[in-house]
Order: sequence, then C-alpha cells, then structure tokens
Amino acid sequence: EIQFVEYGPFHRLSTSNSPLSPMQSAIDRVSEAAVQGQWTEAARAARELEQDWRGLIVRGAANLQTEQDMEAAMENLYLNVWSQDEQGVLAAAQKLTALLGQLAE
Repeated sequence: EIQFVEYGPFHRLSTSNSPLSPMQSAIDRVSEAAVQGQWTEAARAARELEQDWRGLIVRGAANLQTEQDMEAAMENLYLNVWSQDEQGVLAAAQKLTALLGQLAE
C-alpha cells in the first residue's frame, strides 16, 4: 500500500542545542525498528522518547494543549508498538514529528 503524505513547512532541529533533537532521534529509531520488525527496540526507543518528553514538561517547555496532544500521540505510539502495527507506528511517528515541529517554532 502506498500512502502519500503532505508535510507542512520543514523546521530543522539543531542537533547541537535543541532539547527536541533527542526526541526526534527516538521517534526515528521507533519508526526504523518497526519497519525492520524489531519490536523490542521500538519499545525501548518509545520509552526513551517518553523520558525525554517528561524532562521537557518539568522545564515547562510546552503549553497544556501541546502536552495533551503529545501525551495522546505517545499513547497511540505505544499501543501500535505493543500490537506490532507497522503502519500505525509510522502514522503515530508522523504525528509526533509534526507536534515537535510546532514546539520548535
């Protein structure tokens, strides 16, 4: 199945100084592991993503709506990893990447 995706404006995260870059790296690792069928690694990367997100919340880096959106998207990611749904993981990762882009603005 081919899925076409339209992305909004691209916001490059600086890997040297953005607190969001480890989160994007974790999202990328979850996606890659799902595509390769490595579900244990996908779950590990999802946990790292959640830990990084908790660190940002403590620092007050997001508003309440963004926090709720991120929490819902991460919960969806976990559910798709646990059910080993590759397309679901990729869709959740896409949503999380979009939310990170909003935070980077």
